[in-house]
Amino acid sequence: MIRNLLVLVCIALLLGCSTQKSTTLRVGYNNWPGYEVIWLADVLGYFKAQNLTVEHLQFVSLGDARRAYERGQLDAVGVTAIELIQIANHARYPAQAALVLDVSHGADQVIADKSIRLDASSIIGKRFAIEPETVSVQLAGLMMKHLGVNWTDVQWVSMSPPEMVEAMQQSRIDVAATYAPFTQQMIANTDGHAAVLFTSQQIPNTIVDMLAINVAHREAHAQEWQRFAIAVGQAMDFLHDKPADAIAIMAAHAGLSVESFKDTLLGLEIPKLSDQAHLLMPNGSVEQGVTATQDMMKRLGVESRSLVLPTSLITDKVVPK
Repeated sequence: MIRNLLVLVCIALLLGCSTQKSTTLRVGYNNWPGYEVIWLADVLGYFKAQNLTVEHLQFVSLGDARRAYERGQLDAVGVTAIELIQIANHARYPAQAALVLDVSHGADQVIADKSIRLDASSIIGKRFAIEPETVSVQLAGLMMKHLGVNWTDVQWVSMSPPEMVEAMQQSRIDVAATYAPFTQQMIANTDGHAAVLFTSQQIPNTIVDMLAINVAHREAHAQEWQRFAIAVGQAMDFLHDKPADAIAIMAAHAGLSVESFKDTLLGLEIPKLSDQAHLLMPNGSVEQGVTATQDMMKRLGVESRSLVLPTSLITDKVVPK
């Protein structure tokens, strides 16, 4: 009797040890092809295999996603360098870039009326649409720096990416800095009057899309975030190995045609998990992007409370060693 009871107790303990409690991670990102690899990991069952539940919260813009993080509604958020800097300056919840999802080599674009040329004299005085405190500002600022134009030499118009599409169609703006699918919509909706003026290809390794994770949450759930990175890495490998299958899944979730999604991916470099340590290392692409963005903000007078050390905004602790 006692022996049987001991056997039952041992079995119960073994079952308890072998069954990890599933952790839910709240991850937010905007409608951007580079972030869709997170969704791909879920659809392919990689999170489930790692005993993780990921709550996906998708937003219209980078700004909306960042504000949700600042309100404490997310454990991690998709960002570029400028959103990462803004979180460091404004948020109650410190975050660090822990996973690189893509490096933009042309997918972020400045769209302009075809009468506008890529030179200082053509840009000065124009109505330039940006989404405040997002990569839109970063892209516009880096183009201005490239041309040697001062921040005060154009008429800045603040609006969301969907509003830019309508404003360009109605000729209420002359130039707009944004990203797919809004860039594609702008060109399609203006009967050929708008075209690409400048892209991230002209400023390589500067615009990097990352997952920024709440520092306290990452430290409290270190193993879960490492398993998350493994699952996303498996999805990245699947995208590289079976691009047609992966793109079909991601395009459907993004609400884009397969061809439009594929066109945008041509302007992105999607890394693998094995690339992460190199990208996150000192003076790697992430640090270079943060440094270039801070330099742009300082030079052009873009609002920033303080310039934080780039190394304090980056961690490689999520990437499995």
